[in-house]
Amino acid sequence: MYAGALFERNDFENPDLFARKMAVQFMFGAQLGWFGMSKYGRDRKLPNKDNLATYGIYNELMDAKYDQEIEYLRKLASAKKQVNHYFLHGRV
Repeated sequence: MYAGALFERNDFENPDLFARKMAVQFMFGAQLGWFGMSKYGRDRKLPNKDNLATYGIYNELMDAKYDQEIEYLRKLASAKKQVNHYFLHGRV
């Protein structure tokens, strides 16, 4: 079974939304950052409340404007390494 969050370019407009999605993945022990990477503008469009949403956040992840989000992701990944045994064998 796959579990995680769908990341969109819109998530970067509100840093709290990106952080929340990452934190939920961390708390559930999911793989962090299951992102669609669309480097060359090949966007997959899926319907959402605004009719169409664009996925593929390569440009956002590589933009220095979002360095704080990337640093947060690195910190969560480091913490996940330390508690991975609990996620695999621990109890709620």
